[in-house]
Amino acid sequence: MRKFACAVVLGVLLAPLAVAAPAGQVPASPGGPAMAGGPGGGGPEMMMTRALELTPDQQTRWQAERDRQRGVLQPLLEKLGAQMRELKEAMDQKAPDDKIKAKLAELKATRNAIRDAQDKHEANLEAILNPTQQAKFTLWFADRLRQGFGRPQTMPGRGPGAMPPAR
Repeated sequence: MRKFACAVVLGVLLAPLAVAAPAGQVPASPGGPAMAGGPGGGGPEMMMTRALELTPDQQTRWQAERDRQRGVLQPLLEKLGAQMRELKEAMDQKAPDDKIKAKLAELKATRNAIRDAQDKHEANLEAILNPTQQAKFTLWFADRLRQGFGRPQTMPGRGPGAMPPAR
């Protein structure tokens, strides 16, 4: 399930950077701001809503959880970035081992906080979805892993390649 959480985090973090997909393609991330319907059938949020068949209540709860996660994760990721820069600087300056060790301990604590936030986010999203919806999302995510993140994908039940092949 950690992979599920990573996908959700990637969707949350990369959503502001997402660009519209060419006509006929589904955007690469289930995240992103909700968009009004249009020729492509709406934005990523609307497509996820359709693919998972979320009820209006589930849509509201899903978006609230994603917003909450963004608020929790953004400061942690900024902190992690600053810590990585500090570690690089310490390495470039050939800092003593005790200073490097302290920087590594700070990084580890921040990564653990991120993992904890991801685990909580995953549990909160699972609580929103019924078992069928959880299965659809899991299969969609497995397809994303198989094909690679950042490439145009299809949503569950949305044409060729939408689900991983049966083995």
